[in-house]
Amino acid sequence: MGCTSSCGADDATEPTTQMESKPTLHYFDVSGRGELSKLICAVGGVEIDVVEYPFEANGASVADKLKAGKMVSAHTTAANEMGMEGCGLPICVHGDLKFNQSMAVQDYFVALGMEKDYPKVTPQQKAVDDMFEGALEDMMGLAAGVVLSGGDAANVPIYMTKTLTHMEKYMTGSGFVNGLAAPTKADLVVLILTQGLIPFGATLGEGAAECYAKNPKAVAVGARTAAFPAVAAYLDTEYCNLRTTPCAATANDGSAYAWPGRRCSAARRWTERPRQLPPDLAIRALHGHLPLLPVQGPDPRGPHLQRARPVLLYLPVLLRARLHRLVHCLLH
Repeated sequence: MGCTSSCGADDATEPTTQMESKPTLHYFDVSGRGELSKLICAVGGVEIDVVEYPFEANGASVADKLKAGKMVSAHTTAANEMGMEGCGLPICVHGDLKFNQSMAVQDYFVALGMEKDYPKVTPQQKAVDDMFEGALEDMMGLAAGVVLSGGDAANVPIYMTKTLTHMEKYMTGSGFVNGLAAPTKADLVVLILTQGLIPFGATLGEGAAECYAKNPKAVAVGARTAAFPAVAAYLDTEYCNLRTTPCAATANDGSAYAWPGRRCSAARRWTERPRQLPPDLAIRALHGHLPLLPVQGPDPRGPHLQRARPVLLYLPVLLRARLHRLVHCLLH
């Protein structure tokens, strides 16, 4: 998520070595490029605040954004107020330090995590981590282009297979990519690629299972990573957007909402109730039925999320998946 104009914060000063405040991550109410940062913090034991904004975009590429013109939204307004005019999300604020760019934010959280619980990696292991991180950016751009700019969804499984096949060269078939006792950035990337709904599961659509079946080692790494205690605990919080859709709705009073009782635009701690979609539903997301746009008209339930109709689109898929799992359990 880059900048289209000057990204310097005029009032920024040299960062202090000891920052008493928690870092604050500003990102959309969707997985996208912000999820890796939160997963890194979960593994590293880095306590952060999260500020979410309703997902709004005017294109995936620079050309699309320039054609659409300047965008005024909750996140662009917030960026201006932070002195980060023209900068896209994620934005990290930690004390006097303010910066954006997804990989810069991710690596900053890795550095903070290495002072706590994040695994200490060698330069060689860091190189592998960074390669996986860059591959995620490449895939994110491709899949986001399908969602936001009408790109060809047929390209997603082709490049997903190509990306995961290369990554599998660094997987032993057991344990984590770097052979450590805990997952590192590479494993977290694989988790996002193999279990993330937006944009990957959504753009793969009903072909997701067929696509992922070609790379069983990668799928296994994603599953092991999801089962790691710190990651599993994070996946059960409302701050995890790995398998969820964007808010895609506003309350009757015009403020942004996600799930009932959860505002998108307020800083919150990782102590709230779960709001997780089941993995079988995430993998079987129906392409062409993405609830990325607001449901028109007032919500008869009052100031809550207008998601009844979009969620119903997924109900048959969920029921089939549950039935399949039940039959599997009875037969095995």
